[in-house]
Amino acid sequence: MAVDRSGGLTSIYVMLLLGLGLCVGAVVGSVLGNFFNSGLLIGVVAGLLSVIVIGQARVVALKFFPSGTVPDELADKFPRIVHINALFVSLLGGMAGHDVTREIGESSGLWIGGFSGLFASLAMLGLMFTYFYSNAEFGPVTPTTSEDG
Repeated sequence: MAVDRSGGLTSIYVMLLLGLGLCVGAVVGSVLGNFFNSGLLIGVVAGLLSVIVIGQARVVALKFFPSGTVPDELADKFPRIVHINALFVSLLGGMAGHDVTREIGESSGLWIGGFSGLFASLAMLGLMFTYFYSNAEFGPVTPTTSEDG
């Protein structure tokens, strides 16, 4: 029985987008930390910008995946429902980042933004995977098996 292993790129995709979300959040947080004292505002804005950037990075990343790994109709589409839910995800990620940094005793914008970007992008990726796996018309290519002999 042969199994198509082209779906193994998913973990690389996830790690790249989580790292990107962390970096974008940290940069946004460190910049906003110079202008605002509200850690919650810094976290929410950093989470929102991280979600926007990983949404656009997703489109770019899918263009570099090997042919057949992701259906062509998904390469340029980002479902509207995921866009709408991105607002809620970025709010939750921003609040979570703010709360985590408060609990560990860090109050700098870099830490608040970094955690907010990480949590918002993690939640966004979870939302995307849940949507794609629950909607077969938009879902990823399922591994194919064939019987030998």
